[in-house]
Amino acid sequence: AANTPPAHPGHLDVVKDNLKLDPERADYAVTVSYRTTRSFGNIIQKGQSTQVGGMWKWQQPKGIVSCLFRGAAGETISVNSGVPLNDGQWHTVRCERTATKVIMTIDGIKKRTGTGPTGSISNSAPLSIGGKSTCDQITITCDYFVGDIDFVRIEKG
Repeated sequence: AANTPPAHPGHLDVVKDNLKLDPERADYAVTVSYRTTRSFGNIIQKGQSTQVGGMWKWQQPKGIVSCLFRGAAGETISVNSGVPLNDGQWHTVRCERTATKVIMTIDGIKKRTGTGPTGSISNSAPLSIGGKSTCDQITITCDYFVGDIDFVRIEKG
């Protein structure tokens, strides 16, 4: 199972910390093209839930993709697809974050908007694709993604 010990860090693609990967207060967008038939897993993230400096992540509980942006002071906006996208077909999902909202676009169609302050996000964590970079499968699950990722595009500013 995806969260059975031990951890397998080789399942991840990890990019070391870089200021370009932190939204800070700038407009910021992450686009991912992926496919899966699984109903679980973290697709991409920078930081984890208790991360100093805030964090952002995409996950897909029950196949419903969601993106979350949490500012350093705890401001949190999350939006989700509303319907499962784990149908084995390729989907391109974009989450765009501004100072006051997060917009999710699925396969070129604007689907969801969450409003409220998104704060400043700047942390020292690596960018992790395919699960959590800091996990042991005992006290912190790795939430490995199982599927195919064609590309990740990050736009800042």
